[in-house]
Amino acid sequence: MLTMAGSYRIENYAYRSLALLMILIGYPCYLLVYLTFLFTRIYEGVILILPIEVNLNSSEPIYHQIKHQLRDLIVSGQLPAGTSLPSIRALAQSLSCSVITTRRAYQDLEYEGLIYTRQGRGTFVAEVKTDQSKKYKQEVIEQALNEAIQTAIRLHYPKEELQALFQKLCTEIFPSE
Repeated sequence: MLTMAGSYRIENYAYRSLALLMILIGYPCYLLVYLTFLFTRIYEGVILILPIEVNLNSSEPIYHQIKHQLRDLIVSGQLPAGTSLPSIRALAQSLSCSVITTRRAYQDLEYEGLIYTRQGRGTFVAEVKTDQSKKYKQEVIEQALNEAIQTAIRLHYPKEELQALFQKLCTEIFPSE
């Protein structure tokens, strides 16, 4: 019997936050075409589903997009240490991109110490230190908030209204505690 391996999904609030951020920084959402590729790998009787989104209209290289999304999954704990990742070729085939592209993403993640490769066995998620995870999360959030604040400044959006909007969205989006 095949079962789902953990909770490998990006929550709806992440999509809403991304859409809001894109609107705030001036990208018309209807022009962005997102291709979601869910590839499945059967490993020891478990189906592993990884959500990978590639925006072909982005100026960000595809290997960066793959690297950032895999890093987010690893650092957030959605991919626990020891989880087997798809081979470079399998990932390239499922995303319809070059093997060189996926190899570069894996090499960068390996250099950062987030994954490791064992010849003949595959690529696996490495143990992520709590302080490393916390630091990465804070950097990503600060960057996104900084971009949103810079957009508000360009639009002459009042600071108080921006703070109120942020509080409102946090209340709506975060699950009630």
